[in-house]
Amino acid sequence: MVDLHDGDRDEADEEDEAEAKMRRIEATVLRRIGELTGCYYGQSVELQRRIRDGATEEELLALVEDQWEREFFRRERRLFRPSVLFGRRFPEYLAQARARLTQPRRVPAGYRPFPEWD
Repeated sequence: MVDLHDGDRDEADEEDEAEAKMRRIEATVLRRIGELTGCYYGQSVELQRRIRDGATEEELLALVEDQWEREFFRRERRLFRPSVLFGRRFPEYLAQARARLTQPRRVPAGYRPFPEWD
């Protein structure tokens, strides 16, 4: 006997895996935002949309870190939230984060990681 629904199960399994991956990435990114701001975010429709559109976990975390370092968000912490970070200015923020990912990190002149060892 031939199982006519076997193909449907494969598609459903792939959709379940994609959804689980999206939820894992979302949780990781929202956890990082929470660590920085002290606020808990359970879900973000904007972030979910960006993940479905193909943004990677690495890019999203780089975006969060990059924007957190900006003076504007340091002053206006109430605006450092998923709806702002992943909203209409997301393409601009993502371009800045991608540029940061491709640039080598610079060590400031005179930097000593453990000055007490001197």
